[in-house]
Amino acid sequence: MSGSAAPDGQRSVFILSPHDRDRLCHAVQAAGWHAIGARRSSDAPQRYLRSEAQIVLIDMREGPELEKLLTPLVPATVAGGGALIVLVDAIDTGSIPALLAAGATHFLTEPFTQASLTATLSGR
Repeated sequence: MSGSAAPDGQRSVFILSPHDRDRLCHAVQAAGWHAIGARRSSDAPQRYLRSEAQIVLIDMREGPELEKLLTPLVPATVAGGGALIVLVDAIDTGSIPALLAAGATHFLTEPFTQASLTATLSGR
């Protein structure tokens, strides 16, 4: 599920998920987007910029690793003009204001439906 740039003209999503990359990649592909998955945060900003993805999806469900996962990708996302979606557990919705203040532009709560993922990726 990992990869690099999307084929010409295809919309793409860069997914950073230390624990659930493959399932999220499949869900994004089912929504009609090219998925570029990563498990490690260490080189995520560089990989995102090389991918030319329009959207970053960060899996924050295993605890709010704000400094490790979100913070390094914010400048790269801003530079690339993309959207930054954070995925949180429904029980952790109280963390959403802090994630938005830290640079996330959208959020999605788990469990999510395919329709809600598709709508979030489409900006609706």
